[in-house]
Amino acid sequence: ESGVGSFWAPTGSGSTVGIETTSSLVQSSEYAHTGTMSGKLTLNASDDATPGWLARIYDPAPHHVLPNDRLGMWVMSMNPGIQFRFEMKDIGAGGDSHYEGGPWFDLNGTPGEWQFVSFDMINDTYTGFVNSDGSFSSTDFVGMTGLQFQSTTNDTAIIYIDDISEYPAESQTVYNDFETD
Repeated sequence: ESGVGSFWAPTGSGSTVGIETTSSLVQSSEYAHTGTMSGKLTLNASDDATPGWLARIYDPAPHHVLPNDRLGMWVMSMNPGIQFRFEMKDIGAGGDSHYEGGPWFDLNGTPGEWQFVSFDMINDTYTGFVNSDGSFSSTDFVGMTGLQFQSTTNDTAIIYIDDISEYPAESQTVYNDFETD
């Protein structure tokens, strides 16, 4: 709970389209899944986005994850119509430096409701990004190089992220800890 790490500003990546330079990622005490702080991502849509936007929150110092594990985090979107996925790079021993995306998750857009999203690198289907080849060839680790959010509307979005962690891979491909009863 000490800042937002080495993530770039939302408009720092050349892959980001459709958001204003006033967009930000900051540490916030407004909401937290665990502890007292989370990352608050404010994505201010451009008026000229045709239609929608893609925000790549790039991390130039990627966290190493075992290539047969699962990466997960808690996310709360204050707006409907937002999707999320993890971005990984095959940078370990034997890796080919290709980028791979995890599956896209629809965020529920309900203030106060946290969702768990994950990328099971054994059981989930990879989604292409940049130079993707659909697999990891690294034998020791891959790098989490970014968080990607997208929308098909030109609406501004506020999203909170918390507890990015590595877990053992599971047989299920979509994992969501939040249930409404």
